Amino acid sequence: MKKDQIRLIAKEKGERYYVPEKPCAKGHYLRATSGGGCIECRKAAEKRRYYANPEKTKIGRAHV
Repeated sequence: MKKDQIRLIAKEKGERYYVPEKPCAKGHYLRATSGGGCIECRKAAEKRRYYANPEKTKIGRAHV
């Protein structure tokens, strides 16, 4: 099955996440159905952005 087919099937079922056949470049398996991006990589990127510029981050937002 193609990667987009797996994502679309999960999206039709109302799932927020899905597990693709192959991991991302860093070896993670959980992906978001909304855009197909890796959840763990997204969390790590948000954390790096926050610690690089905490004053630019919205106040009151839950940080990873």
